[in-house]
Amino acid sequence: MTGNNSTGSADILRDLIENTDDIIWSVDTNYCLIYGNKSFHKYTESILNRRLKPGDTVFRKDLPPEIIDEIKILYDRALIKGEKFSTGLITGLSQNNLSIDCLFIPLHSPSGKIIGAIMTGRDIAKYKKNEEILKQSEYLLNETQLLSSIGGWNWDIKNDKMYWTKELFRLHDLDFNTEINTSTGLITNYIDCYPENDRTKVRETFRKCCREGEPYDFETQFTTLKGRKIWIRSFARPIIVKGEVVKATGYVMDITKQKRAEIALRTSERKFRNLVEQAGEMMFLHNSEGFILDVNQAAVNQTGYSRDELLNLSVYDIDPDAGIRHDKINFWELLKDTDKKTFETRHKRKDGSIYPAEITIGKIQFDDDFYILALARDISERKKTEEEILKSRENLIRMNAEKDKFFSIMAHDLRTPFTAFLGYTELIAEELHTMTLEEIQNMINIIRKSASNLYSLLDNLLQWSKLQRGVTTLKPERFNLLSTIRKSIDSSAESANNKKIEIIYSVPERTEIYADIHMFESIMRNLVSNAVKFTNRGGQILISARLKDGKKAEISVKDTGIGINKNILEKMFHLDGNISRKGTEGELSTGLGLILCKEFIEKHGEKISIESEEGKGSTFSFTMPVF
Repeated sequence: MTGNNSTGSADILRDLIENTDDIIWSVDTNYCLIYGNKSFHKYTESILNRRLKPGDTVFRKDLPPEIIDEIKILYDRALIKGEKFSTGLITGLSQNNLSIDCLFIPLHSPSGKIIGAIMTGRDIAKYKKNEEILKQSEYLLNETQLLSSIGGWNWDIKNDKMYWTKELFRLHDLDFNTEINTSTGLITNYIDCYPENDRTKVRETFRKCCREGEPYDFETQFTTLKGRKIWIRSFARPIIVKGEVVKATGYVMDITKQKRAEIALRTSERKFRNLVEQAGEMMFLHNSEGFILDVNQAAVNQTGYSRDELLNLSVYDIDPDAGIRHDKINFWELLKDTDKKTFETRHKRKDGSIYPAEITIGKIQFDDDFYILALARDISERKKTEEEILKSRENLIRMNAEKDKFFSIMAHDLRTPFTAFLGYTELIAEELHTMTLEEIQNMINIIRKSASNLYSLLDNLLQWSKLQRGVTTLKPERFNLLSTIRKSIDSSAESANNKKIEIIYSVPERTEIYADIHMFESIMRNLVSNAVKFTNRGGQILISARLKDGKKAEISVKDTGIGINKNILEKMFHLDGNISRKGTEGELSTGLGLILCKEFIEKHGEKISIESEEGKGSTFSFTMPVF
């Protein structure tokens, strides 16, 4: 059984050797053929035009000596040196040359002596030829793609392998030598180059192609990984085997030049006419999505971008408010009911600076397509002039109101005390002999009160006039707070006593402040005088002070008077507020004293505030520095 099996195996091995396409032969140490299979004899016959027999030398006699020597060196490496090696070998001459990849193996006797060599060779000429054809085809493909700006890709879905051609890498501005092991990175780069609003649609289109076998073909704008904006046409086809998508292949074509040429061709006549007509203004020609198609020199000069840079931008890059104004402006909505629309916005230059602009946009139709022509003007100077006019107008209104108020005070509030003087003095002069001492005393008290009010009013008018003319200067000094308050409100204290109003002090005796003493006295005199005027008989006025943050003293004048209406409260410190009202016993009040207080306090860098509720009194508080 064993012998029969061995014989059978030998027969199978011999059949395999005889019928293989590989060339197999063996030689002895004299370079004479021992054995050659069918492939060997086929190739040698094509070279020698005869069949080699065992015992024949393997060298052709007509070969040049130098070639025989080169081949002999190879045989000797196996026959003499006992090396096992592989090498390329060319046999034959001219058109009969054979290029084979050959393995040399020395043969040993049982004692280890080299008795010959066996060689196996494979004809690689056809593989070399196919390789050259493949390289040439790949070269032609790459050159064709480069010239036509078409990049190709192929995705082996089952093995998750993505292949891109060189041109496709170039279209994305991605280095061809970038190592990306899976398709994920390439696909992400591919999707991220599409406009943000289109990415979901592109991703779904790509998914349907690779999962459901739906081909696609579309055109869109495309932003490369370096920010270069181009137009592309993208199309792909699935490869389906037994109802399953196993691969997808596609191409991306740069159609920017075609797009621009197409648009330029359709718009050239009217475009140049408009450029000539509007040469003094910035001109932007763009589509409904905002992509800029053309500009004039004024736009280049004003924005600081070159023409080519502007053609790679959209209006949203120039107008930072566009998205806020109308979520990626719907130009058709703006122009729905009119051929033109004018609005103001802001423009951003290349250096990041902003300037106000007035934009006039209009629809332009070429063939079946609509475009937007936007004429833009830098209105910085106009805005500056408008602001100056507005400020001047406000100042004029304010000055006019102050003038009216001033004349109102002069015409009415000054006349009232003088009317009292004239009336009572005339009455005393004519009826003195019939009047009692008590009647005379009452009239004199009225005259005195009018004189006091008149003096206070004239003093406020004088100080306010100095402030308006800018002749009042701040001269701060350190002084005791409590004693200065007592001194400044002497005249008001007498009025309070007449109305049975109690003045209470809650001021630390040793507190000192650093301020202009004359201005401070005027502030306290006016605040306490007001409190007395608007507090009923038997009421109270609390004057208090406390340190605030260790750097300031907060002084407050709080009364239990009639309070202030909310409408009046908002106008308390405006000369044009028309807040003139009488006190609880008919005392005159113009509001000028409070305005004077506010300006004196602000000259010290401080502020005044009011808390008041109608019928429940008011509290005036202000701060002064303590050092």
